[in-house]
Amino acid sequence: MKLLKTFSFWFLIISIIVCIINLLGYDDKNLLFGFFGLDIVLYLLTYTEPFRNWIIDDKILWSGYLIRIIIGLLYGWVLDQILKSARKKYFVDGEIDKEK
Repeated sequence: MKLLKTFSFWFLIISIIVCIINLLGYDDKNLLFGFFGLDIVLYLLTYTEPFRNWIIDDKILWSGYLIRIIIGLLYGWVLDQILKSARKKYFVDGEIDKEK
């Protein structure tokens, strides 16, 4: 049950769902796959020449789906680490530490 409370888990699930939707052809313009340009890492990789050939070749390649999932996991892990450090800093035994 602790796994369900992590950003990593939910970002992984969302990334897999986005890849499945794209594979099934419901995202023909690849807007959802690139999160409308809001995913800055994937956006920069798409327009960097060596990575562009790994992601797109008239269609999204399998390595592009793998990169999408890895980036989702990376975002989730970063958010989990931020939350973990905030909990350590501001909470003691589940209550707000009033001394800080």
